[in-house]
Amino acid sequence: MSRKLIVGIAVIALLVAACGEDEEAAPATTAAPATTAAPVEEAPEEAPEEEPEEPSGPYEAMIRPAEQPWKIGYGDGLSGIPFTDSVTDNINAIAAEMGVEIVYCDNAYDQERTVECSNLLVTQQVDGVIFANWIAGTEELIAGIFHDAGIPCVSYDGPHPGCVAFGPDNYEAGVAAGQFLAQYAIDQGWDPAETELLLVWTPDVPVHKARADGATDGVRQSFDIPDENIHDIPTEGLTDTLPNVTTWATGNPDAKHVLCFGHSDQPGVDCALALEQSGFLGNAAAASLGASDEALVDLRGRSDDESAFKATISYFPERYGQYLVPAIVDLIEGKTVPERLIPSVSPVTRDNVEQLYPGGELDEAAMADEDEYEAVIREASGAFRIGYGDGLSGIPFTDSVTDNINAVAAEMGVEIVYCDNAYDQERTVECSNLLVTQQVDGVIFANWIAGTEELIAGIFHDAGIPCVSYDGPHPGCVAFGPDNYNAALEAGRYLAAFAQEQGWAAEDTHLLLVWTPDVPVHKARADGARDGVRESFAIPDENIHDIPTEGLTDTLPNVTTWATANPGAQHVLCFGHSDQPGVDCALALEQSGYLGHAAAASLGASDEALVDLRQRSDNESVFKATISYFPERYGTYLVPAIVDLIEGKTVPERLIPSVSPVTRDNVFDLYPG
Repeated sequence: MSRKLIVGIAVIALLVAACGEDEEAAPATTAAPATTAAPVEEAPEEAPEEEPEEPSGPYEAMIRPAEQPWKIGYGDGLSGIPFTDSVTDNINAIAAEMGVEIVYCDNAYDQERTVECSNLLVTQQVDGVIFANWIAGTEELIAGIFHDAGIPCVSYDGPHPGCVAFGPDNYEAGVAAGQFLAQYAIDQGWDPAETELLLVWTPDVPVHKARADGATDGVRQSFDIPDENIHDIPTEGLTDTLPNVTTWATGNPDAKHVLCFGHSDQPGVDCALALEQSGFLGNAAAASLGASDEALVDLRGRSDDESAFKATISYFPERYGQYLVPAIVDLIEGKTVPERLIPSVSPVTRDNVEQLYPGGELDEAAMADEDEYEAVIREASGAFRIGYGDGLSGIPFTDSVTDNINAVAAEMGVEIVYCDNAYDQERTVECSNLLVTQQVDGVIFANWIAGTEELIAGIFHDAGIPCVSYDGPHPGCVAFGPDNYNAALEAGRYLAAFAQEQGWAAEDTHLLLVWTPDVPVHKARADGARDGVRESFAIPDENIHDIPTEGLTDTLPNVTTWATANPGAQHVLCFGHSDQPGVDCALALEQSGYLGHAAAASLGASDEALVDLRQRSDNESVFKATISYFPERYGTYLVPAIVDLIEGKTVPERLIPSVSPVTRDNVFDLYPG
C-alpha cells in the first residue's frame, strides 16, 4: 500500500533559490527515521527574473512502488557526520520501500572526489541521481556531468542549476531560533534594553550570515533589543566559540541578560557553556540550528536550572529521504516536480526532545569479557556525576560510543556531564578543567592528541578524580580499547582466507597497506594486517606495498597511481587503516579493472563500510569486510568501570574488547539497516 506525504511546496526559480541554500555541511543529528514527513513550507516571497508556472496543487511526495527497479545514484556530501548519516539511512529505507536500488559514493566534501563520484555514477548507468555537493563554485561543473549524460538530478542543501533543489531555508531557520529566544526572554520578564544578543557565525560564509540575520530578525519581531546591544561573535572554526564568547563576557561584566544564537549546534552549546562559566547561568539563554548530538545530549542530560542552552532548531534530516527518493523517482518516470522543495523546521527543547528524538535503548548484546573482570550494569551506590569528554563529536564512531554511554548511565542511575574535546588540544584542556570545576566523581574521556597524555591525565589526578580513557592510554587511568595490532591481524587473516578460497597463488598476489606514516596506531595496524595475511598466505616481501597517505582523500588517487604503475599484477589484497581508506582502495581497484581479482578490508564498521556491504554484492564490489570494534557497546564497559573505581572496587589497568569481521553474510545480523 502506498503512503502519501502531502507537502505544501512553492516553485521558485533555481538561481534565486541559490541565495538561501547551504554551501557547507549542515549540522548533525542521530535520531531514527520518522514514519511521516515533516510539513514542507512555502518558500519566502522573492523576486525572480522569470516567475515559473505555478503547479495546479501541492506536490505529493508519494512513497509507493516504483514502476521499475530504477538505479538511483546517491552521492552524499560527507559521510561520517550524523547529519549525513541520518539522510543516508532514510534514503536507504525509503528506497527499499519503493523497490529501487541505491548506488552509493561519498563525495567526501572534496572537489576532486565529488567529480570522481559524479562520473562514477554516470558510468554505473544510473537512472537518476540524489546528491549533496557543498564545494562552493562547483555547482555548474557537477550538475553539468549529470545533464550531459541526460540523468535527472535532485540536490539537497545546496542548489545546482537544472536539478531539483531540496533543503531548508537558512534565514527562516534562523528566524525560528530568534523567535524562540525572544519568547524565552519575554517569559523571564527581561527588559530588551537590558538584554544583549550574541550572534556566533563565521564571516564570509553566506549561509552563516543568512542564519544570523534570521536570528536577529526573529528576536526583534517581538523583543526589541536596541542595535547597540547586538554583538557579532566572529569565529573561524568550531573551537573558537568558547574563548571568543568568554572574551566578550570578560569585556562586558555589567551585562544583565544575554541571548546567544549559534549558527550550528556546537557553537550554540559552546556559547551557553562560556556564559555559564562567566556567571550568567539563570540570566542567559542559547539556541542554535541542527538538532545534532551535542545539543540533544545537553537537552536530555541537563535541566533548565543547570544549563543556559535551551533549544535547537531541527531540519529533520532523518526524514529527507521521504522527499528525495519519491522526487527522483517522479522525475525518472516523467512526472512534474517543483524546482525547489523546502522542508519545515521547528524547535527541539527539553519539553519535546524525548518525543522527537528518543534516546534509544541499550543493545543487549555484549562483547566477550576480558580476563576475570566483569563489567556489571547495575544500580550505582550513589547518583554519581560522571564527566565525559569525547574525542570528536559528529563522527559515527564517537556518536555510537556516546549513545551507549548515555544509555548505560541512565540504566545505572548516574549523571553524565558532557564536553566535546573536539580533537583539539586547547579544547581538551578546557573540557578537562571544566569537568573538574563541575565536581564530577569520575571521568570517561578520549584524547587523541599525541604527546598530551600526561597533561590531560594530570588534570584529573591533581583533582583526585578517577579516570577511564578509551582508545588511547593515559598514565594512571584505566585504558579501554581494542589492540590496534590484533584488530588488524584479524583483517589480515580475513584477506588471506579470501585469497585462498579464490585459489590465488601467493606469489601472484600483491598486498597494499594504506596507512599514514608517523601515526603509531596506523603502523601497528599495518604491521598487524601484514602479519595476519602471512600467517597462512606467504606473500613475498617484494609483493607487499605501503600506500602512504596524509589524509582520507589521498587513498583513491594513490592506489590508482600504484595500479597504473603495476599493470601486470594478477591479484590484489588491500588493507585500509580505517574504513574510508578501505572503501576507497576498493573503489580505486574496481576502476582500475581488478573487480573479481581484488579484495579489500579495513577497521571500524563505520557507515561507509556498512553501506557498501549492505548495498552491493560480492560480484559488484571489491570491498569484502570491516573489522568491528563495536563502539556501540563501549558504554557497557566504560560506565561500569568508572562506577567501580568511584566505589573503590578493583578494575584492571587495561580492558581490551573483542573484535570480529563484519561481512555481507552477517552485516544485517550485527548492524540491522
